[in-house]
Amino acid sequence: MPLLRAAPVSVTDRERQQLEALVRQQTCPQQLAVRVRIILLAGRGIGVRPTADELDIGRSTVQAWRRRWLENSGASVAERLSARLLGRAADAA
Repeated sequence: MPLLRAAPVSVTDRERQQLEALVRQQTCPQQLAVRVRIILLAGRGIGVRPTADELDIGRSTVQAWRRRWLENSGASVAERLSARLLGRAADAA
């Protein structure tokens, strides 16, 4: 059975700068830092499995945040990384 390829995640230069600034903050909550790292790695073309292995998290977590990033492309970086979008996405389904 062939391996499925994750949808490419695009990160603009401005978004990348914002993400890198977030992850460098000493006060950045750990959950947010993990989400940021997922998106930064995805933006560099790193796949789901290598990202999960590098961050020592589950593949489903990587897949979920990559999907949320793509689904909310019109929102700000902060909104795209917010867990509050979870409820809205579930309500819309």
